[in-house]
Amino acid sequence: MSDKIKIDEFTIENINKDFNIPIYQRPYAWTTKEVEVLLMDFFNAYNNEKDYYIGNIVTYPNNDKLDIVDGQQRWTTLFLIGIIAGWEKNINLDYEIREKDREFLEEIQNKFDEKKQYQDINNNLIENLRFIKSFFDDKKDDDFKKWISTNVKFVLTELNENIDVNKYFEVMNNRGIQLEKHHILKANLLSKIDKEEQKIYAKVWDYCSDMNVYLEEYILKDEENEEKIKDIRKGLLSKPLKQFTGNDSEEKTLFEILGEDKVKIDTEANKEINSTKEIYKSIISFESFLLHIYKITIDDTITINDSDLLEIIKIDNSKNAKEFIEAILEYRVLFDYFVFKRDKEQKAYLKTIDIDNEGTIKTDNNLLMIELLFEITSSKFNLWLTDFLKQVKTQKDTNSLVEFLETKDKKEAKKRKADKEFEELLNQGTSTPHYWFYKLEYLLWKDDVWKDIKILKSYNINNYRLKHLSSIEHIQPQHPQAECKEWGDCNIDNFGNLALISKNMNSKLSNQCFKNKRADIEKQISNGRVESLKMLLIYSKYNDWNSDNCKEHYDEMINIL
Repeated sequence: MSDKIKIDEFTIENINKDFNIPIYQRPYAWTTKEVEVLLMDFFNAYNNEKDYYIGNIVTYPNNDKLDIVDGQQRWTTLFLIGIIAGWEKNINLDYEIREKDREFLEEIQNKFDEKKQYQDINNNLIENLRFIKSFFDDKKDDDFKKWISTNVKFVLTELNENIDVNKYFEVMNNRGIQLEKHHILKANLLSKIDKEEQKIYAKVWDYCSDMNVYLEEYILKDEENEEKIKDIRKGLLSKPLKQFTGNDSEEKTLFEILGEDKVKIDTEANKEINSTKEIYKSIISFESFLLHIYKITIDDTITINDSDLLEIIKIDNSKNAKEFIEAILEYRVLFDYFVFKRDKEQKAYLKTIDIDNEGTIKTDNNLLMIELLFEITSSKFNLWLTDFLKQVKTQKDTNSLVEFLETKDKKEAKKRKADKEFEELLNQGTSTPHYWFYKLEYLLWKDDVWKDIKILKSYNINNYRLKHLSSIEHIQPQHPQAECKEWGDCNIDNFGNLALISKNMNSKLSNQCFKNKRADIEKQISNGRVESLKMLLIYSKYNDWNSDNCKEHYDEMINIL
């Protein structure tokens, strides 16, 4: 292995090499918190007259430079420290990831003006430079600055150019290095694309990889596009790779727009965009999304399992790599508009669009509710999304999409039911499959049965959403209190006597009698929470709960199912 890997120990003072942050790396992500920890470690070692080992920096040859394969966050931070410390020999660092950031780093090697308002620059770079300057100003110790360049040591590992850097990524990942698999896949795909085209494909990948934001927040928040938002939205949906500029003679693809540096992600002026990352939560990971798109566009025989991402996705040439990344962008736009996310309160949020009404955004509750039924009753990979996204690609009318998913659910229900009778399936008490409760809730909501629930008069049904619940409640308790009325001959585990609710609500209701439970349920409704329409239907229709009422309710629910 010695002919393939060269390992040496260096300090900043005696290193004489040029480095490059390659395009397949993620942008600089360290915040002032990480920088403060590093500087305090340096300062403590300096006071104790000890050397400090910053760890291993792994590189790969790239013409006359060394690409940093592992350790770019630490290395970029050292570069920033050197700028503020004013070392005569700074670290020579090129930065391929984003052109504006690259130009910024070149500019500040001469002088960093902490009061200047830098536009369209990775905010972590700017904030960390300011923090480093304030840290040094606070210490007022030039010897400390010099000590960092002479006593902070690191091991430089240079991989031989014959080593497959993608395989190295995989090995490091398997050994527990914090490198997400989609970063490895990104490096693999970009290595197949011509160098002059790599930047835009890398940028598009980075935009799409954050599933917890809306791409629209990146694109349409650009001030010069504000008056054209409606036309752009319509363009995004009718032609997902088109972005209309307002000039009839000039038309740009969304792909091209994302490749332009004017699109803002990290700037101070776009805090609203950054805050979006904290608000929404995608129902699938980026790795799972990639597998859905691969299944749709390349190999429909794969089994989606994000732990096997690198073993499943196999793309062997530039044409296929580019087409795959373009498909990721196209389906990501459709995903944002037609698949719900959750907000910071965990409330489901769907940003659908009415194409016939000037691109006005509105939420379609019918589509949202059927999606919730699938998401709640599916595995974490949400396998239904493959067929759904294919359908969205060809048919964007929300009514048709609802019909598509309802038909798909009917087939799913038949599989779950198989040849069993409903009585066998549903009358299992706490062992009753939760799917049937969720499906019934959807049908009660969709068929407006909730209008008969008098107890709901103070509740806005538009706020009702299917939600993850985990506890099956017996309306007539399994162990009733002494004052509870006599029950009768209906099985206590009969589906008519059951409702799916939260664990918290189940523990509140406990073994109380029917009428006593009503007070807790009405209080929950007055607080704006509804967990089970089935249960509320019972409390609205019956003043007493007995064996005969239970059988009647059972028959009604079976007919609906």
